[in-house]
This record gives sequence, structure tokens and C-alpha cells, in this order.
Amino acid sequence: MPADTGGPYVAAAFFCEKVLIEQDNTPSIIRIFDKLIVRLTATQPGAKPPPNLPQMATALTLFLLFRAGKARGRATVNLAIELPSGMRHEHPQGNTIHFEGDGERGAQIIAEIEVPVVGEGLYWFEVSVDGDFLTKIPLRVQYQPS
Repeated sequence: MPADTGGPYVAAAFFCEKVLIEQDNTPSIIRIFDKLIVRLTATQPGAKPPPNLPQMATALTLFLLFRAGKARGRATVNLAIELPSGMRHEHPQGNTIHFEGDGERGAQIIAEIEVPVVGEGLYWFEVSVDGDFLTKIPLRVQYQPS
């Protein structure tokens, strides 16, 4: 187990359908998921997916919630995607967050990200802050005939 750096810490990291920001600035999360079903319209029900599946990009809502711990000031959050083949895909743009105040205070990121779906399998989304690894989020992609 890695040594405790004093923060920041991950309080939540997942994909969801949408995030509503309430009047008191509190997020309400709608439909958390870790599996993406891609329906193929050109196949018969019960048939196996074809060997060359269509490549596509799909937009997902990512919710990240951090607690500061000892971290203070601005930090950059980056995301890297590990495809089922093992190839890594660096997300081109980082997000800036700001840690201020006591240790339990934090920051959140709600981001629409484009995910390159290149086949069935397990996709890992690696979250780092200022270059330091914090966590991984799994997403299983499964094709089904419609």
C-alpha cells in the first residue's frame, strides 16, 4: 500500500448519467454505472458480436470529489484511459481545482468526456493530481445485439 501523502484524497469517483447542482450547491447524482452496453443493430438477437466491432466515441459524465487533507492551493487533475488492449490514451485536457481551508473541505469535477470505444472489455480511467496517481475507475464495455 502506498504511503499516505497527506492529501488530496478521493471521496468519490464514478460515471453517471447526469449531475444536478441543487440551490445550495450540493450535487445530486443520477444513475451511477460501471458498465456500458453498446447495442448492435445489424446483428440477430442471441448472435455473437462480429469479429470487427465498430469503433466509436461515446460521451460520459465523470464525477470526481476530492477532500483536501493537507493539500492547499491550485492543482491539476489529469485522466488517462487504459484500453482493454493495454494501450494508454492520455486525456488531452486537465482540470484545475482549488483546495482551500480545513482538511475535510474539497473540490469536485463534473466533466463530460469522450471515451474511445474500440471493443468489448474493461477500460480503466486513471486519475492523477499534479502527476501523482490517486485512483482508477473501471468501466466494462459490452456489446449486445438489439
